[in-house]
Amino acid sequence: MTSALRDTTSLYTYAGSTRQRQPAYTGDMPRSPVPTADGYIVPIHFGGAVDWDGVSDFIGAPTLKDGAFATPESRFDNAQALQEALEDGMTTWRKFDLMREAHKRRGHIYGVVHSPAEVLASEQYAARGYFSDIDHPVIGEATYPGAPFIMSDSPWRAGSPAPLLGEHNREVLCDRLGLSLEDLNILTASGVV
Repeated sequence: MTSALRDTTSLYTYAGSTRQRQPAYTGDMPRSPVPTADGYIVPIHFGGAVDWDGVSDFIGAPTLKDGAFATPESRFDNAQALQEALEDGMTTWRKFDLMREAHKRRGHIYGVVHSPAEVLASEQYAARGYFSDIDHPVIGEATYPGAPFIMSDSPWRAGSPAPLLGEHNREVLCDRLGLSLEDLNILTASGVV
């Protein structure tokens, strides 16, 4: 959850600013998933203002060159139509093809939204040994995510399965939080834990 917050926490911590919800259509390049022919992609453009004519030529969306999208104000006023024009162009692409071609262009970074099957089949994750197969006492062998990064002086690997429901209640509630065994029994009997 923390990683999903992106810069929200640091923005508040260092600048005292609070992020606000954005309207569904902003009149700018979306920073949320946009459909492609076979999934979704998140387009991000760096280096100042978006070159809309360049994006139009790149993704094959000639309507982006329409006068309704010529200025920031007109893009804002026609934000939903702009989103639809972008989607019309991007849905002609397969997501990995669009990502690779975008990365050949200065200022374009298009991130692919992976399906769970694509995550498990990722050559990058396989090459770095990210996933670990661990035996679980109820479901048998299961694939678990591994270390988020690799540190040579302090290596880490997933070594135990996900806990069973209530497996560590005594350790957490009694040993760490100081509840008595009688309190734990009452909570268990009453269905709280």
